[in-house]
Amino acid sequence: MSGSSTRPAERVAFAVIFLVLPICFFAFVVRPTRVTLEALDARIEAADAQIRDLPNFQPLSVEERKVLLDPTAPWRQRLPIVSGDREKLAHYDRVVSLLQRTWGRHGVNIVGVRSSWDPIQASFTLPGALPPPLGAAGVSGPGELKAWVLEARISGGADRLFIGLEHLPAVQPMLEPVGLRWESTPEHRQQSLWLRNLVLEPLPQSAPGDAP
Repeated sequence: MSGSSTRPAERVAFAVIFLVLPICFFAFVVRPTRVTLEALDARIEAADAQIRDLPNFQPLSVEERKVLLDPTAPWRQRLPIVSGDREKLAHYDRVVSLLQRTWGRHGVNIVGVRSSWDPIQASFTLPGALPPPLGAAGVSGPGELKAWVLEARISGGADRLFIGLEHLPAVQPMLEPVGLRWESTPEHRQQSLWLRNLVLEPLPQSAPGDAP
């Protein structure tokens, strides 16, 4: 009698385990997760579509090209002539000191610096020879256009990056932002701006027998 009386209870328990619990798991766990993932996928697809609609680069306008090619443009007067390791080191010290001083006045603290005189080349990199040649009236001197890149690590929150960008034009000689590094975890945060500085290297001297 006792065995037969427990069978209905066992059947109910098995029914709950094999039928009701999976249905509840699907309804309260799987389905909400699937809805969330589908919404996330839709947002990703919308963002991808928006990115595809944007041009990869913005071509130079006629006015911008005129400024680049103008031999008397003010930006050319901001290009220092750097020759040899000693002048490179002095120029490096000057640029870093000016950057540190300018940013420090606005609460942007540099906690580390590294640089390379063989910078990354990109689609927006200016060509080495801009016609008419550098050295015309009103510029700092004749020379070949070169560039070096500087990575400045910044302490504080991400807002410090944007404050640094805002006050970058005040630094002399000019520094142009070309990259950004930002990493953040509960244990670690690192953020850096990559800046490029244009300089002139003296043109090689012609030998006495060379043609003019």
